[in-house]
Amino acid sequence: MFKLILFAITLFAAFGNAQNAGEVLKSVQQKFNGINDLSADFTRYSGGSNEYSGKFFYKKDNKIRLELKNSIIISDGETNWNYSKKGNKVVISKFDDSDPLALSIQKVLYKYPSECKISSESAGEKQVLVFVPEDSSDLSFNKVKITLNKENLIDEISIDDPNIGVIEIALSNYKLNRNIPDNKFTFSPPEGSKVIDLRAE
Repeated sequence: MFKLILFAITLFAAFGNAQNAGEVLKSVQQKFNGINDLSADFTRYSGGSNEYSGKFFYKKDNKIRLELKNSIIISDGETNWNYSKKGNKVVISKFDDSDPLALSIQKVLYKYPSECKISSESAGEKQVLVFVPEDSSDLSFNKVKITLNKENLIDEISIDDPNIGVIEIALSNYKLNRNIPDNKFTFSPPEGSKVIDLRAE
């Protein structure tokens, strides 16, 4: 379900042309520790084509909200709600960060580095972090690239997944620490909507 939110891999990063990969990662972690919530515009690309765009909201810990043209996807870190506006249907499931395209920010920043070879490269004036799983790792993606900007935020995330190919997410118009209320990350199905609850399965 939360393949839509692969760009939740990491949302915060520090810029440093002269830094090595370890120093950049440390800066990312420090930046993340100082951010409680954010919102941003995003566009997802697959095969170079624009698949969809929307608004993304995040709040510690693992609280996520995606607002798309025809759907809303929400997680409070324990429960997921996927609401189809057109079908007036909501699918409820347990939060699961094991999907390589639905990684929690905390997991990427603090667990994945121990399971990946980390390097850095340049893209013009921008710094790029590259994560490649170790041979002993059970991570299923081939490579993750995180492009950082001089405002210390992510410009783009690219995931090379063997099952679906390369997916890219572009981020812009960040707003940080605006005290987003917790009720932004819960969902009550509208009256008359069809509810499919998968939590007991």
